[in-house]
Amino acid sequence: MTTTARVWCTATAVVFLLLTVPPIFAGLATMFQHGDMVKFHLPQINYLIQHPLQFLDYEATSATTPGHHFLFAWVSILFGYESVGEETIVLRLLNVAIGLGLVVVAWMTFYRLKKDALLATALALPLVGSNYVLTASIWINTDNGAMLFFALTLFSMLFYAERVYLTAIFVLLMVMWRQIYLPVVGAVALPALLPGGDTKRKFVRAALAVLPTILVVGVYASAWGGLTPGTTQLYNKFTLNLSVPLHALALTGLFAVPYAVLLWPTLKALDDLGRKISGGVGVVVGLGAWLVAASTHDNDAGRWGSLIWLLAKKSPGVGDKTFVVLVLAILGAGVLAAMGWRALRERYYPVELMMLLAYFAGYSAQIFAWQRYIEPAIFLVLGVHCARSEAKAPRWALLGPVGLAAVFGLMSELRIWGALGQLFG
Repeated sequence: MTTTARVWCTATAVVFLLLTVPPIFAGLATMFQHGDMVKFHLPQINYLIQHPLQFLDYEATSATTPGHHFLFAWVSILFGYESVGEETIVLRLLNVAIGLGLVVVAWMTFYRLKKDALLATALALPLVGSNYVLTASIWINTDNGAMLFFALTLFSMLFYAERVYLTAIFVLLMVMWRQIYLPVVGAVALPALLPGGDTKRKFVRAALAVLPTILVVGVYASAWGGLTPGTTQLYNKFTLNLSVPLHALALTGLFAVPYAVLLWPTLKALDDLGRKISGGVGVVVGLGAWLVAASTHDNDAGRWGSLIWLLAKKSPGVGDKTFVVLVLAILGAGVLAAMGWRALRERYYPVELMMLLAYFAGYSAQIFAWQRYIEPAIFLVLGVHCARSEAKAPRWALLGPVGLAAVFGLMSELRIWGALGQLFG
């Protein structure tokens, strides 16, 4: 890495720390992530401090797999704590470090793909400004840890594919943080089914990469009697809300807009067949998802907590369907299809796209159609796809993701510091 690259990476990290560390020392408690920390995560950590090796038969207060809580409990024990609270600075800073790790891994991924420090910084800034990355760093939550290991899995698949043990470790940790990521193992194993190479060797490597994770989740599901533990199944259990995948497509379409100039080489390079297929997939998948799912703002049905549902609330529709969500879902599905077609034409495995689609499948197995769960993943994958392009985009094209990051970051900080009310309902 060049000196210039180190400077840009460090600057990105410093900006992130300036946005996250001061609210911790100010003792802010302005957002629902604070409530999640106090109600779900700190009690889980405190229970595991007292029962540090009780991996399966434990009293659950969090619906996620307990990797995050075990780490924080063990660190607490190392520092001599018998119990911890929101004032335990060691854990709060550890939580920030996990969020910082996500930002740095994303930056390094973008840089390794293009060797352009300014581009890497521009693509990483939406993660820095993301309300959900920031708040999960300020208050102890499991979101950033799972996303960090998602990013590390992607990094490993892109640059160290031969080191299967790295991928296996990152996949296991990703799912130990949040079991909603389990379908991502499919994207990791899929290359074994592709033609070319030593088929037997590919199958063995795929099995080594994903079977430990599948086994561990199976053990937890057996112990829990479901995919979430104990009493948490009352409010967060395996289900299917068709508005959730519709929301994922629409949010992808919305975020593709500020990345449009960077995505243009992908769209421009489409041949006639590629344009027809991408457009057809956009219409068929987007329209199909819209027809089978409700797309109005509805708190009780889990359709809130997103810019998509705010737009739906302010736009016209028919019955329980709104037209703005239809347009965005078609755009999102079309962009994803174009990304896939580019990979076919250039003969590479689009691991970032397949991981995102697999994660959307996991996201769709619960009821909440929230922006919180998928925004960072979309930013990461759009960034990787744009950094893959051999085309040299004009510098002004970076204004899209940078402007998005600035707006989101400003709104997030105003909300975090209590200067702005609830954003998306």
